[in-house]
Amino acid sequence: MTSPTITPDEWAAWRGFRRMAEITSGRIVHDITRSTGLSSADFVVLMELSKAKDRCRRQRDLQDYLEWDKTRLSHQLTRMAGRGLIERDTDSDNVVVIRMTAE
Repeated sequence: MTSPTITPDEWAAWRGFRRMAEITSGRIVHDITRSTGLSSADFVVLMELSKAKDRCRRQRDLQDYLEWDKTRLSHQLTRMAGRGLIERDTDSDNVVVIRMTAE
């Protein structure tokens, strides 16, 4: 199988697209942080919890959705719990459930 040849114009288009995506994402994150004090990671976790029934999700489901490794999610949730943004509970099946607080 041969690799496709990418033309200089295609490379330029790709670089332009990636730059636009990074600039747009950076500005959105900056605006969210400035207006709410939330980090990008805080925001994406809370956004997912806000869509869920009763504003809670199993930690494992949240990890799968975000595609973060277990350690990264655990550290993020610890920081968020320390600021009162989420609560961690263990249900009757010993599953960790993350709940968004009113904060």
